[in-house]
Amino acid sequence: HTLPNSFRGYFDGNNHTVDNLNITITANTPVYVGLFGYVQNGSIKNLNIIGNSEINIVRSSTVTYYVGSIAAYLLNSEIINCSSEADIYVDRASTSATAFDIYLGGICGYTSGVLSIIDSVLSKGTIDYKFNLKSSSTSNVQCRHYIGGVIGYMASGATLSNAGHVNPINIKSDLEGCIKSSLIYSGGVVGYMTGTSTYPITVQKCYNLGNMNIDMNTYHTYNGSSYALTTTLNAGGIAGYSSLYNTLTDCYNRGNIIPISYAQYLSSGTAYAINNCYVAGILGIVPGTTTFITVANSYNTGSVPVSCATSGNGTHNYYDDAIVYQNSSYSAINCYYLNSCCVTNGH
Repeated sequence: HTLPNSFRGYFDGNNHTVDNLNITITANTPVYVGLFGYVQNGSIKNLNIIGNSEINIVRSSTVTYYVGSIAAYLLNSEIINCSSEADIYVDRASTSATAFDIYLGGICGYTSGVLSIIDSVLSKGTIDYKFNLKSSSTSNVQCRHYIGGVIGYMASGATLSNAGHVNPINIKSDLEGCIKSSLIYSGGVVGYMTGTSTYPITVQKCYNLGNMNIDMNTYHTYNGSSYALTTTLNAGGIAGYSSLYNTLTDCYNRGNIIPISYAQYLSSGTAYAINNCYVAGILGIVPGTTTFITVANSYNTGSVPVSCATSGNGTHNYYDDAIVYQNSSYSAINCYYLNSCCVTNGH
């Protein structure tokens, strides 16, 4: 989609700084939150956000937000040679049976298009994201959270190169009720990559040094053994999830991934509170068919635990790998990991 009042110009910061940027959202608008909101066919270069800079969104609403310190939404546009020290804090709460999503990145929330290039960027801020949905409605609702240290969501041929993220990402998902889903895609650099054979995504020469702390709380309150409540985490040191046709190469991760799973249900019998965790040192998870995806020339020294801290009487499904998780045979090319930090499941 497009926006009539999008930024379509050329901005060269000439290596100047924006000191103590403070953005606080107290209403349902704007939904594009950053120094630049919606950028279309534009260019942002040579700019640094420093000091005690913060972006804060605390809302009890069902609005979908796009959040990035430099730009919230990037369509066929570029961000070159920029950095940000801005901390980002988002706290979402709702009691409505209405789906809402988040696209959140330390530099850019959402980027799409073959002309979208993000190069030579550094995110130094901490990301704190909290999600709380409590609803007794039996309507089926899915809420998706795309969170990356640099970019939340990449689509349709976008390219990321020479990027880094250095501080923690903290995520807490609280889901209470029935027949709802919380889907978390979190990466030290990119949350979610979706490309096609015509428009693949490329992530290259990137790194992550920040730990990722994910707290999943799933509380099934329906008075009966039905209407499952599910939280699913896809987390990777570099990227949380990738579709087919994409390339991730020449990257490294030194951040630890620390998931915590609480799943509880009221009814007796089958567990209808379900937490699924897919975590890996480089790429959290890829689809079942991996012929057209490349993960190469990368290494991981961050901790990927062989088990997840669990509590509650619900179901906890945990899947891990040192490099990339995939439920069948997959060969990453020229990738390495420390034996002391994690294990490989044959990939």
